[in-house]
Amino acid sequence: MQEKALGESVMEPDKISSTDTDKSSMHQLYRFLGGAVLGAFMVLVPYWLAPIDVTPLSIGVGSALVITCGLLSVRFGKQFFETLANLLGASGLY
Repeated sequence: MQEKALGESVMEPDKISSTDTDKSSMHQLYRFLGGAVLGAFMVLVPYWLAPIDVTPLSIGVGSALVITCGLLSVRFGKQFFETLANLLGASGLY
């Protein structure tokens, strides 16, 4: 029998159902997509406001920003979305 510390729960591997992991992975996917959409919005706004040349460097930097926003939204969740919304609100683009 496994021992557990005060306040710590021990979940045995056979107790985890596949539906729990499916829900968790779908939740993380939705978070990633939400963060990626916000990142894409941040990348596309300057192109909508001013004529900017599209170069391979700008495509690479924009893609990196979109992926980074997606990963940060998976890692930090609601806190990241709130911080990003505050930054966008403070930028005066609304």
